[in-house]
Amino acid sequence: MKLRFGILNRMKSVGSSLHQTRIGGGVARLENAYLMGFWNRSNFDLESNGEGFLLDQIAALVESMQSINAPIIFDIGANVGDWSHAAARRVGSARIFAFELDPDTAAVCEQNCAVLPGHQTHAFGLSDHSGDVDFWSLGDCASGSSIERLNSASAAVKRGQVTTGDAFCEKYGVDHIDLLKIDAEGHDLAVLRGFSGLLKAGSIPCIQFEYGITSLGAKVMLRDFYDLLEPFGYRIGRLYRDGVEFKSYDHVEDEGHIMGNCVAVLKPGELGKPLFDRLAILKYGHNTI
Repeated sequence: MKLRFGILNRMKSVGSSLHQTRIGGGVARLENAYLMGFWNRSNFDLESNGEGFLLDQIAALVESMQSINAPIIFDIGANVGDWSHAAARRVGSARIFAFELDPDTAAVCEQNCAVLPGHQTHAFGLSDHSGDVDFWSLGDCASGSSIERLNSASAAVKRGQVTTGDAFCEKYGVDHIDLLKIDAEGHDLAVLRGFSGLLKAGSIPCIQFEYGITSLGAKVMLRDFYDLLEPFGYRIGRLYRDGVEFKSYDHVEDEGHIMGNCVAVLKPGELGKPLFDRLAILKYGHNTI
């Protein structure tokens, strides 16, 4: 232990002494690149950031469980439908409900996903209330939009509609969701709050949500997700390419607003327990489950 701290302190001293040198800047850039990979930060490639892995694990469980023959997946913040396509490709029997706040982008999503059986696109967003909302758009469909203000000079204000997840599910007769995927550019917590009824009923075994710098505009911390979900029995962790590091909340470790996806699994439950066992990985080589 003393040796380890001695090495760490020595590295801090070296880094401080090289702060304004070219070699120090080069080492810092290399370190930053390494840490981006280590923490899976700002990795939007579904094949390598763990999203594909999560879908594959769900597909494997669905295939082995006779009680689930057509899993229900919600794609909230569907954009132009790329994630929906990946979900349909990996979980072929799934019914996918896609939601896109920007009507123009929703039209593109609907066109792109028209070939997917069991897929439907809804041209409105989900939140913790129902009604009309202003949202920020970057113009290009692929660039995204958000109810939370986007820090960009090119962002324009548009008008859209939102409803709650509970209200939508009641209207369309959806009594459970096997995978709830949320990518709402900082509005993810509000989306989850709109599913309070289904969360309380234990009807959503797996949730994927985004957390990072986009959460700053909404003044949301990762602790808020823990406070909402843990009382219902969820275990929460950061998604990596080969699993999820489920852990208890720690203010020092967890509030760096490192951009990436988190997964919450309702550990008790027919799908939740085996999925948790498939996803759980070790932290730094130590079992923290």
